[in-house]
Amino acid sequence: MTRGFSQKPLVVLAYIYLLFFSMISTTIAISLMVLFLVWLSTNGILTYAQKVLVLVLVSLSLVFNIYNFDPISGVDEQAFFDNLQNFNLYELLRNELTRFLIVGGFVSSRITFSALLSFLLPFPGFSENAFVIVIVNAFFWFLSCKSYLLSLKSNGYLKDVKLALIFLMSSPTLLYWMGNFGKDVIVISICLLSAAAYINKKYILFLIFLLVALTLRPYSVVVIGCFVFPFCFSYKKIFLLMTFVFVVFFVGTKFSIIPFINSFIGFIYLFLSPNPFNLSNWSILNETNDFLFSPIIMVVESLFISLVIFYGMIVKRRWSDKLFKSMIAIYCLSICLVGVGYINSDSNNVVLSVGNLGDNFIRKKLIVWPLIAIMLSLMFSKGKIRT
Repeated sequence: MTRGFSQKPLVVLAYIYLLFFSMISTTIAISLMVLFLVWLSTNGILTYAQKVLVLVLVSLSLVFNIYNFDPISGVDEQAFFDNLQNFNLYELLRNELTRFLIVGGFVSSRITFSALLSFLLPFPGFSENAFVIVIVNAFFWFLSCKSYLLSLKSNGYLKDVKLALIFLMSSPTLLYWMGNFGKDVIVISICLLSAAAYINKKYILFLIFLLVALTLRPYSVVVIGCFVFPFCFSYKKIFLLMTFVFVVFFVGTKFSIIPFINSFIGFIYLFLSPNPFNLSNWSILNETNDFLFSPIIMVVESLFISLVIFYGMIVKRRWSDKLFKSMIAIYCLSICLVGVGYINSDSNNVVLSVGNLGDNFIRKKLIVWPLIAIMLSLMFSKGKIRT
């Protein structure tokens, strides 16, 4: 515990230093960030060879992304960046409070996430280069993943977190979206911090992170619950949570059967996407209206993950209580994402069909990455990382 507290000033100082250094050279700042975070996040967990492996994988992925990825690739990303450029923290919160009191409804994440970014990037010079978001996302993701995994290990839910940590730090798909000016990486990270606090019985911290996450994404409470219940909940509590999710889902989708069918398709898509049967996803570089990207990296990774999990469950038959609950949690998240996609499409008068999930699952599937890491750890850890 003392060691953890002693590292916090170091983390803050390193973060501020890298932000200032990014005003001189964003590329060098990101390189220094990788060295620092790989060392800090793996210290005491991975061997020297495993640290080098993670360092190489992270570096290669980020180098590719910096040269081929536009951080501002959509309407939301542009709104976040513009708000950060044109308003300070006080103005953003005041404008949102005024809008909320007049219009009502959910708090707009375009304002709340912009406000969070203005707090994390307090000086205007920090946000001149949009790739500074890599530094922000990486600090949140690497440290939250370590906190979550260590909370599971220290409370006896996982014996070995090496494999899970290697996967979460070096996943090409995750590192790809780490360069995006969207909120996905940070929101999932805050949910992980909230889940870690709950597992460690630090309930005040749990509530603080939960409230922050809710202002950024209203269904974060379900996400946090899914990160927690495979380990801390009995089947009775899981049944109650699933009942609540299903009731909200069916009411929100107006008891339509199509979203329910899509929830099973979405469950598969959380593991296996982009679609490997679409030949265009096997191109080395594919150009859209917004950015260049390499879908083949995500396709290969998703195929690899799916085959490994299939091998572990069906061939090796490494089923366990926690593994089964993790699968339930992933399906629960599929229900949540499909429901949100349906509501968004319905509000825009878009009719959904079977297979049309109403949202960008290629990016949203990052929400299950921690659970997939846990599943891999449950099946193949215990000193068998080579397998």
